[in-house]
Amino acid sequence: MLLEFRVSNFRSFSEEVVFSMVAGPYNELPDNTFTVGKFTLLKTAAIYGANASGKTNLIKAWSFFREFVKESHKEMDTPNRQPFAYNSEPSTIPTTMEATLRIDGVRYCYGFSLDDEGVLEEHLFSYPVGVKRTLIKRDRNTQIKTWINQIEFKEGRGIESKVRDKALFLSVTAQFNGAIATNVIKGILNAITLYPSASITSLSLSVFKPERIDHEKTREFLKLADSGIDNFKYDKIVVNDEQKSSRSMSFRVRGKADGSTELTQETVSTYHKNNNDESVIFSMDDNESRGTQRIFVLSSPIIDALKEGSVLFIDEIESSLHPLLAQTLVQMFNSPVTNPNNAQLIFTTHDTNLLNPELMRRDQIWFTEKSEHNSTDLYSLLEFKGVRKEAFSDKKYLGGKYGGIPFLSIHTLDKFTSSKVSE
Repeated sequence: MLLEFRVSNFRSFSEEVVFSMVAGPYNELPDNTFTVGKFTLLKTAAIYGANASGKTNLIKAWSFFREFVKESHKEMDTPNRQPFAYNSEPSTIPTTMEATLRIDGVRYCYGFSLDDEGVLEEHLFSYPVGVKRTLIKRDRNTQIKTWINQIEFKEGRGIESKVRDKALFLSVTAQFNGAIATNVIKGILNAITLYPSASITSLSLSVFKPERIDHEKTREFLKLADSGIDNFKYDKIVVNDEQKSSRSMSFRVRGKADGSTELTQETVSTYHKNNNDESVIFSMDDNESRGTQRIFVLSSPIIDALKEGSVLFIDEIESSLHPLLAQTLVQMFNSPVTNPNNAQLIFTTHDTNLLNPELMRRDQIWFTEKSEHNSTDLYSLLEFKGVRKEAFSDKKYLGGKYGGIPFLSIHTLDKFTSSKVSE
């Protein structure tokens, strides 16, 4: 479970921003929170903001953090860290990321800094009894470049010389079956990200795993969404080179027993009942609406998150969905009945229907806004004094009370609509 995530000098984030899932000291909607140790955590959080204000960049920051932790042990070039472009010399300023998570009852804080040469700094702290323990401390600019806790992180002994400048010590240690490193990485990888997509297949390749699907729960989920789908079926097609050139969908490269590879394409067939109670078969990509495709893609990650108590980031949760359906998805995570394992949902949205004090607490509402220097500011509704728990609303947000909205000029609009098209 996620407590906090920090990022600086990445995409639209120049200075450090802090996103927290730690609940504020308020007695409102207690079902929306859960307690672990001395912390009360939130089950959901919504991030609002104008277009191009940086909402998606927070999710992309987590994606980068997650993927670098996962892949850095491999022989690879320095990752594309995408520093804040408006700095005069962006390549000279490090990109920094840090996450605080609770994994198997222990709180860990793990982070790193990168520049164009590789890993500049890396650290791992644990709090097994509430007291900070340093397990890894790495700094390229010090005489002792890597320090490890010889007692509490014995798995790191002797690995210092095996870690390249462009790799993370934690990732390499996990490759040598280090128990703590493996556990921390598992906790990070259990937080996945989803983005809007025009194609069901392109998303299914990354997050919708046919071999892991809970068929019955997915059917129930589709019926809950009033999709009209009675059943569905996955098909895997082997595609040859000639067919590949004529197909627009995504492909999966699958290894064969003889060491060769083949291209496969996954398709989904949906079954509907006609007036005679007979099954009519449709293609998910060709015949179902984009909203149905979207809810189908979301179904498996949501079911898995609720089952495993993991973290799910969703960009534009309302994309192609009816407002009541988006609200239902949030309610599923807030409710202790449908979310008994305390999964966490973090999402970006423009849907002001979710700005509802009967659905969300004040500490669950976040905003992004571009500063005069084009960097993203991230802040919580809690930072506004005098906002009572029953008083925040979509009208106040759209009226500019909390910021995070586009600055639209009526004079510019008048000029645009009255301008003549040149001949």
